[in-house]
Amino acid sequence: MVKAIIKDACILFAITLISGLLLGAVHYVTKEPIEKAAKEATTKACQAIFANADRFDSRDEKALEKLYKAPKILEELAGGNQKAEEGNYSGITIEEVTAAYAGEELKGYIYTAVTPNGYGGNIKLMVGISSQGKLMGYEILSIDETPGLGMKAKESGFKDQFKDRTAETLSFTKAGASKPDEVDAISGATITTKAITGLINAVIKVDAQ
Repeated sequence: MVKAIIKDACILFAITLISGLLLGAVHYVTKEPIEKAAKEATTKACQAIFANADRFDSRDEKALEKLYKAPKILEELAGGNQKAEEGNYSGITIEEVTAAYAGEELKGYIYTAVTPNGYGGNIKLMVGISSQGKLMGYEILSIDETPGLGMKAKESGFKDQFKDRTAETLSFTKAGASKPDEVDAISGATITTKAITGLINAVIKVDAQ
């Protein structure tokens, strides 16, 4: 009886050990390609936002200063009163701030930010604001919204509304944008619209500090 238990335990240990080694090997083999792909996606997004920039620096002193100040600003936003049309500020985080340069000229900053308020969960964007205080638009790094509805956030019809406009608090409307600070909501995807608008408004407020 004891021998049988010991035998079974040894077999289980061997299976566990081999499984662990295989998982470790797979992780080792795939880690570098995954990191490379993520870096390439980030660089591509930066270039899409600031097409006239040739250098992107996440270790820039002022970029790091903005990143350092961000949590407190975001906490105040989440706890403060807000209009529903401004979006949802709760739970937003800024993971990185990158300075965009053309030669030695600072063109602006790109904020990598995440909101947990999408219909399908987290939405991760890179949002650009020029040094003149103009929105340069956004690029999506990850999103899992409803196909045909919330996923329209990836389409130019919605995205382009956030380009080339003064970086001020925006609001969304279902009735057709008629004011300088309004954007048209995605039809049938108010939650997605609210999440993205809130994230972009949060970035605008962090950048202004």
